[in-house]
Parts: sequence; structure tokens; C-alpha cells
Amino acid sequence: MRKRLTVSEVVNLFLYRNREILYGSSFPKNYTLNEGKRIHNRLGYDQPWLFRKYFWTGKDWWLLLGCPDRLDEKDGVVMELKTFEERNISENTLAGANIQCQLYCWLTGFKKFAIYGHSIYTNKTSKRLDGEFDPAFVGKIIKEAVGLKISLSNFAKTYETIIETIIKEVMLKKEKGGENGKGK
Repeated sequence: MRKRLTVSEVVNLFLYRNREILYGSSFPKNYTLNEGKRIHNRLGYDQPWLFRKYFWTGKDWWLLLGCPDRLDEKDGVVMELKTFEERNISENTLAGANIQCQLYCWLTGFKKFAIYGHSIYTNKTSKRLDGEFDPAFVGKIIKEAVGLKISLSNFAKTYETIIETIIKEVMLKKEKGGENGKGK
């Protein structure tokens, strides 16, 4: 397994992957993603720099990569824009943005962050949350995300082995003429 994580992947592990596993759907709709990208570009939340930094989990080094939406270099503030279809931003979206901002602060060395929300429904942007970098929280986030990624990787291997076994059994039964030998 590659020992790397992106900030987006970390948020996905905490907020979306469980819905995908349990319910078969995870991420926001394509329309929301495309509209969000367009709004980010229009409002200037499209800074191009990819930041990377290594993190020691106590066992292995992991590379964390991320590209914050906007940086206020003068005041040392990471700025994150969240777009949403409804009138109000959800607590889940704010939680994800908070995780992103904490990780972006760690990557950039900035000590503060600001989260903005843009409602596609009302076409309005407003500041939602100010925060400060919390190094202990970031350490916990990264360690937990690494644990989740490893667990999911192990689960995927087990899952694939079970599927391969069943497929092989089905193919053998087909070759032998079905389960009861009558070629069903």
C-alpha cells in the first residue's frame, strides 16, 4: 500500500466512505461538484499550490498532500469555501471543512483558518467559522485516517478473496453441469 493520503481522502474517510459502504452512495452529486468547482473559480478560491509534508505515525512515515482553496499570506489564514445546494450549510459539511482547514494549517504552517459557505440555492456566500490550528488534533486526525485506510485496504483484500472464491466455485459448477448434475 502506498503510504500517502490527500486531505480530500482524509475527509472522505471520515465523512463519506461509511455511507458508501453502508448505503451504496457517498459523495455529493456531480451537479453539486461541478457547480462547486465553477463557483470556487469565480470567487477566487482556486490557489494552485500543492503542499506536502511527511507525518510519523509512530510506526511509518506517511505523506500528506493538499491544496487549500485560498491563502491569505499577509495574515497567515487558510481559507476554505464550501458550496452546498440547500439554503444552509450542514453540520457535517462544516465538520469536514474544519478537518480540511486543520490539515491545511499543518501543511502550510499557518495558524488560523476561515471557512466560508456558498449556497447554490440562494447564490450567497457568508463566513461560517473562524478557527485556530490545533497540532494535537491534527496528529489524531492523521493517525485515525491512516488506521481507517489500512483497515479498508485489509477489508478490500478479504472482500476480493471471497469474491474470487465464489466466482471460481460458480465456474466449476458450470463446467460440471450445474449443482445437481443436470446442467441447469
